[in-house]
Amino acid sequence: MKYSKILLGVMAILFAFTSCKNDDDVVNAKPITAPLLQNPDGSANYVLQEADKDGTFDTFLWKEAYLGEGLTPTYELQFDLGTGDFSSPKKISDLKMNYYSMKVGDMNQMLREMGTTAGVMNSIQCRVVAKADGVEKASTPVSFLVNRWIYQDEIIVIGLYGTTAGAQEFLPMVNEEGTNKWSITALLDAGTFKFKDNSYRQTTYGKDTENAGKLIENSGDSFTTLNKVYTITFDSDAMTYSIVESSFPNQLYVVGGWNGWNNSNDDSTNPIPAIMHNNLDGTYNGFINFSGKDGFKIIETIGEWDPQYADSSADPGKGTLTKGGDNIPVAEAGMMFIEADLAKMSWKVTKTEWGIIGDATPHKWDKQTNFTSFDAVTSTYSFEQDLTKGEIKFRGTSDWAVNFGAIDDAHVGDLVGKAKIGGPNIKIEEAGTYIIKLQLTGSNYNYSIVKK
Repeated sequence: MKYSKILLGVMAILFAFTSCKNDDDVVNAKPITAPLLQNPDGSANYVLQEADKDGTFDTFLWKEAYLGEGLTPTYELQFDLGTGDFSSPKKISDLKMNYYSMKVGDMNQMLREMGTTAGVMNSIQCRVVAKADGVEKASTPVSFLVNRWIYQDEIIVIGLYGTTAGAQEFLPMVNEEGTNKWSITALLDAGTFKFKDNSYRQTTYGKDTENAGKLIENSGDSFTTLNKVYTITFDSDAMTYSIVESSFPNQLYVVGGWNGWNNSNDDSTNPIPAIMHNNLDGTYNGFINFSGKDGFKIIETIGEWDPQYADSSADPGKGTLTKGGDNIPVAEAGMMFIEADLAKMSWKVTKTEWGIIGDATPHKWDKQTNFTSFDAVTSTYSFEQDLTKGEIKFRGTSDWAVNFGAIDDAHVGDLVGKAKIGGPNIKIEEAGTYIIKLQLTGSNYNYSIVKK
């Protein structure tokens, strides 16, 4: 009995000591901290000159990270476009110090590889990632503007140069192969522009006010645009141009029973109208999750019912679109793909069942693997799935009428990004278990394929 009491006393002392020690450890533990970029500071602008290629672009400087007791981090500088998400960044790895000096020529080459346009300011993001023993912490990204020079082997691109083109102030046009003719159809900002090439000459072309449809090299007046869709052409041989304003509305919105017929954006009890994707040719599309059989109409302006596009009363349910008329019918609940064509005045509603398909999936290209979870609030499909190295697409209909791929050929390796209807296959470079998501909110189509 005496031995038991002594033993219990010793155990109590040890427990108390251990408890105090743990409390002290918690109190005195140094928190994990990410690195902090200090230079550039977010206000920097750079214009690169080929004559300075061997000089210093800038020195990237950051406050060191703490990743744990006894861990010495290495650092990785990561660069992406201003619109990017660092899913496929340019990297400078295995840095031992908390600074890195970069040459002008190296920065210019990296910007070329990132797909930036020469001769205009490009928005670039930079961040630093600390790594040690499997632990990683990334700094908050810092943005800067940089104007690079063009290389002699680069293809000269003609574009719209000015506030019309948005924050980048340069919108590339599309070349008609084998000619010096260029064109673009785009939703432009209200502003002004001139035509401009990105060659060594950096030539601009302005409006000849004395000769309609003619241009003057390195002179002439600017063109003015409204916030509208335009089709614009440029012919550098004939020195001519054309600017045609679209007759179609910039935006269409879906209202109906799914959102309590709320046509405004200030009703807290019901969802706001869903914006449709504008294909710039008079066609629009979008996704709406309907909870039951219900109808909808399409409007041009938030807060206004006129004009509205609806089903034809004379030919109901047959896909004929009219201004005014009956509700466009929805036959059953589910995620519906809605299409409107104002050129042909037609509508179409297609029910979708979403999953993934491809040689990286369990059933290859023979059968899609359906999502197992759907969040109706965020319109997001998700599940956890094993993938092999290969390719996948998101598919909503077995006949492939509605399917998603990467936004373009340059982004097929992006595992986080914007999806495009009918876009190219998405590449999976490494086998493993992935958390896969597809979000369909009105006109925004986003996906993520993140390895566990």
